[in-house]
Order: sequence, then structure tokens, then C-alpha cells
Amino acid sequence: MKRFLGLHYRHDHYAKGFSPTWYMSLPFLQTCVPKLFPFRCDMDPRLFDLQLPDGDFVEIAHYEMPERPILILLTGSESNHDAHAVQCLVQEFVNYDWQVVVMHHRCCGFKLNRLPESYHALQTKDLTFLIDFLVEQYPGIPLVAAGISLGANVLIHYAIQNPVNPLLSVGALSLPFDWRETIQNIPPLYERWLLRGLKDKVKKKIQRGDDLPISLEQLSKIKDVYSFDDKLVAPLHDFSGANDYYTQASVGDILHGIETPALIINAEDDPFVPHWTLPEVRHLPSCVELVVTKRGGHAGFKEGVRLKGLDYWPASLLRRYFDSSLAES
Repeated sequence: MKRFLGLHYRHDHYAKGFSPTWYMSLPFLQTCVPKLFPFRCDMDPRLFDLQLPDGDFVEIAHYEMPERPILILLTGSESNHDAHAVQCLVQEFVNYDWQVVVMHHRCCGFKLNRLPESYHALQTKDLTFLIDFLVEQYPGIPLVAAGISLGANVLIHYAIQNPVNPLLSVGALSLPFDWRETIQNIPPLYERWLLRGLKDKVKKKIQRGDDLPISLEQLSKIKDVYSFDDKLVAPLHDFSGANDYYTQASVGDILHGIETPALIINAEDDPFVPHWTLPEVRHLPSCVELVVTKRGGHAGFKEGVRLKGLDYWPASLLRRYFDSSLAES
């Protein structure tokens, strides 16, 4: 694929075009305000459960446009297809005659999944199954994929693990490059919100009799994401502990192994992805283009003056990038 932007952006050469309005310049506001005033797409999806080989399922929201190319979209942690960024991306793509398939991570839709395990930052098997399913159901239809935050991490791992795959290209928004640094830098307010959702689902699974490595009493004593990952995520998914999980989940040191064309969009002021974890241009393969904006928060990138509106800056950039991939296929 020819270079879409023409060059890698260095850390001190910021992407042109993104300029948040004055009252939205702080990273906390960029990250949180869209959650409070989410945009709503004017198209309703077809919702269905995709049954997985291990007996579990993932919830799918399919915005259908028959015979049109497909964007697979992976949400962030504890997020679903109603999230502001997801809805803005969906609207942008359906406006230009793309169909969008949103995959919720296990237990991130509207129902508890069947198995004790839920999701984690490098669980690619569900995405692999979805891609194979779409290839079979829609033969000859071009596929691209994008992910937000944890979803971006899963997508990049998939592309590295599968050098030859059906995707024309991929996009990653607010990609964590070093999970240990990301977990250490989670703002306290967001951490409490994230933990509340995670622990509530685990509590329901314990109450229904799932075989989990912790009890309700132990769960109640967990006060931070690191402990949750160490006591629950790691043992459920065969990691030796949280540190082992974070090491294996981090893509910063393995990006050189990707062969699928990729556009990565991050903000330097992202409160979850410290700027010192952003990769050096010289370490990126030629198929990867990195855009670093000076502001934008974590998956925020809100540039309009209205609190509620279709004003998600990466949407047009991603759509034009995938249009370029499509034109060259």
C-alpha cells in the first residue's frame, strides 16, 4: 500500500487539522465529556450473538449496507456499540456507503457471557473467528478493521500473529504501547468507574456459580485495576500474574513484526498512554503510519463547539485511509 500520509509523524511534528475548541483543550475533558454527551448514529444495527467454538458467544451490532465493503470495529474496555467514538465512526462510514460490524468483547455487550473468562488485551481468538465468519458469509466483500484502546491492542496483536490475513488494512485509535505504564497512569476517577463495571460482572458470575479464582469477599477487597488483573484476569487466562500479562499484552516492542498496513492515531496528552511510551519512528515498519496529535485525550478527539454532535476528528481520517486501501486493492 502506498503511504497514505506520505511520512511518519515524529513526536514533535503533530498532525495538522485537529484543533479542539478552547473549552475542550484539557485531556480530562476530551476523554470524559463525550461519555457524558454521546452522539447517536441515525441508523439502527442488527443485533445478534455470534456463537463461538468454545461454547461462548460475542454480541455483534451489524450496520448493514448490502454488497458494500465492511469495517470491523472493536470497542474499548467496558465499552459497547453505543459509545460516542463508536457511534461517530459508524455514522462516518455509513454516510460513505460502508457497512460496519461492531464486535463487543465478551461480557461487554448487554448480557453476561456463558464462560467464567471474559476478555483481555491480547485475546485475538474471538476476532479471528469473526473475520473467518465474515469471509464465509460475505465472499468477495473487502474487509478492514479498526479498534479503540483495548480493542486496538487486540487488533494489532491479531495482525502481528497473522501476517497473511483477509484485512486490507487496520486502524488503531489511542493504542496503549506499554500496558504496565498505562495501568500505572489510570486517573483515579476513571479507575473507580472501570473497576465498578468489572467487579459487578464478576460478582454476578460468582453468584451464578461460575468457577472463579476469587470469592466475593476477596473481590470486595480489590481496589485497583492492577489487583483485579493479578487476582482474576491473569489466572483465568494462563498468565503467571499481572506483570506477565502486561508484558505479553504490550505491542511497543513487537510492532516491527506487523505486515498489514496500519494507521495508528494517538494523542500526546492521553492520560492513559504516556507520551514517553509512544514508539520512535525509526522503529516502525514501512507499512505503519503514526499520527500523534498534541491534544485529544484518550479516544476523545472532540473538535466541535457543541457538547453533543458528530465531531470525532479521527473518523474522516480513518475513512479516507480505508478508502485508499480499497482503491489499491
